[in-house]
Amino acid sequence: MASDRMPLAGRAVTVGVAMALGYVGIYLCRKNLGVAIPMMIEAGFVPDKKTAGVIASYSTVAYMLGKFISGPLVDRLGGRSGLLASMGLVALFGALGGFAPGLWPLVLLYSLNRLAGAGAWNAIMKLASTWYAPGRLATAIGALSLSYVFGGAAAAAFGAFIASQWKDWHVVMSAPAAPLLLLTILCIAVVRQGPLNEVPADNVSTEGAASIPSRSTLTFGQKVLRLLSRPQFITICILSFALTLFREIFSTWSIDFLKSISADGKSVSTAALESTAYEFAGAIPILVMGYFYDRIGPGARRVVVVTILALLTLTLALLTTVSKGAPGLALPLLVACGLLLYGPYSILAGVVSVESGGTELAGTATGIADGIGYFASILAGSVVGEILDRAGYPVAFGLMSGLCAFATLAAAIGLRFRPAVVAAP
Repeated sequence: MASDRMPLAGRAVTVGVAMALGYVGIYLCRKNLGVAIPMMIEAGFVPDKKTAGVIASYSTVAYMLGKFISGPLVDRLGGRSGLLASMGLVALFGALGGFAPGLWPLVLLYSLNRLAGAGAWNAIMKLASTWYAPGRLATAIGALSLSYVFGGAAAAAFGAFIASQWKDWHVVMSAPAAPLLLLTILCIAVVRQGPLNEVPADNVSTEGAASIPSRSTLTFGQKVLRLLSRPQFITICILSFALTLFREIFSTWSIDFLKSISADGKSVSTAALESTAYEFAGAIPILVMGYFYDRIGPGARRVVVVTILALLTLTLALLTTVSKGAPGLALPLLVACGLLLYGPYSILAGVVSVESGGTELAGTATGIADGIGYFASILAGSVVGEILDRAGYPVAFGLMSGLCAFATLAAAIGLRFRPAVVAAP
């Protein structure tokens, strides 16, 4: 391949771009559900938000299980194989989803879609640990993390376009499989494992280190148990629980929120396009967080994360004041949530998880942290849908604000980062 003859830095960029585009493609077959839900309700395919939330809840269970299962598989079989398998299967089940004859067949197909897609980010993190050395890893993963920001925005925009042209939720669910298939072919041609194998496992807790056997003498299961016993990793999992839940709630319900809060009854496609502002707002803090993570000390990192989470708590509390009679702050506050949520989320789902497991357990560590987050996100479907049906969005945002306050406290007490490693120019 021509890309194999490029200088190493050029190859790393090329592979990174291909992986990011591949993950955008997976989002095209994932976040289209948020566009389809109001159309399903209007078409009578589902009677209410609670029933529509069943699709999100069951599929999130599948995604959670896929995170736990795919992490060790990726570490054993390799990141490239994991990524390509994930993309191909998501394209297949995404295409079939639009042909579902009823609710439960759609639940099954969309859940298989999410189960397959769960391995993609684990595989990308595994590959990233072989391409980007410490001191550059957080910046590189920050750039890769833009794929789920732009992926969510692209999915909403593409779904809005399909909705405006065909006005049929079946097409909204199936059509994204076509571009994903093309991106799978691109990744087959471009993506390779990198030459590095030097990201060490995070050993923040060194108490009793003299009695711990060397990594070479431990079995895979023993290494995973060591990972799970680290206070830093436990805190990561707590924060992942809260932040992934928030992200999944916004992913599933932000379009419906903007539509329902509108005084003039805006269309689904208009609300979907407006919701992309929330996704795009996350791009800048992801890049900034990754860049400074590589350059500031562990104490400063903790202060930054705690401060951002405190501000997110306040913003969620302000969302409880938005009503149909005064909808003006709805979109600005959603954008503020995107600005505050994605920075901490990106380092937890990226560089911090990779550093916790090292190159050897990068997929497993990422899968466990993400899996625990998506265990919480099961609530984002039918449970949140029932809350919305019974009490409305202000109550839901109030509960989110309370959980965010707890996450802020956990971060202040438990987060411990490794010292920064500044890469050579």
